[in-house]
Amino acid sequence: MSILILLMVVQAAALVTKGADSNTYTLLHLDEGTGNAADISANRTTCTLNGGAVWTVAGKADKALDLDGSNDTCTIPNAAWNDWALDKTISAWVKHDVVEADTFMSKDTYNFHMGVSATDKPQTGTWSWWGDNCFYCQGTTSVGTGWRHMVMVLDPGIKQQIYMDGVLECTDTTVQTSCLLPGAETTLYVGRMPHPSGAAHWNGQVDEIHMWNRLLTAPEIEYLYRSGMEAHQ
Repeated sequence: MSILILLMVVQAAALVTKGADSNTYTLLHLDEGTGNAADISANRTTCTLNGGAVWTVAGKADKALDLDGSNDTCTIPNAAWNDWALDKTISAWVKHDVVEADTFMSKDTYNFHMGVSATDKPQTGTWSWWGDNCFYCQGTTSVGTGWRHMVMVLDPGIKQQIYMDGVLECTDTTVQTSCLLPGAETTLYVGRMPHPSGAAHWNGQVDEIHMWNRLLTAPEIEYLYRSGMEAHQ
């Protein structure tokens, strides 16, 4: 790493934290090991386990959610702070048990998803209520079956990005002029994307979900990845 990049990452560490801060609207460490998952942000919501989702001790940091790729989910109800018309950054550690197209996070039907494409690349997309493709972004690096740090950055009406392991994989700025991003009145799913033709369920583990209502910078995202690797190797 060059001195300049190292300095930028060090400066980023002063701006972003792995704990909850004033811009955090959801933070799930996913270390409970039993029952539902607790949000330690100021919103204090609950992510409810469904379909037989279980806990594993083999998480990226301590424990994690283990999802079977069939019907397991963890759901967060609609709320005013969970509005996709606002700036968003979402970070999560994920591990795929198989190489296939899957979704590890979404917001209701046709609205938003983060996951892996059929060609094993990181991807994210956002749609309007009537199906317009507001943004779609697919990276170029294979995800594989090891732990990966995924980050989605959404600047509504401007761009959507996806990072993997601290590296920017894709930026999409081709927003539809008629696009209306999903609001607060829909459920957030961990582990699936509801779809009329069949849900895409995550087959693997999910850990350390952190959501901010601001746009994290590239150095901040790299810091989150590097600090996570150092803490959990």
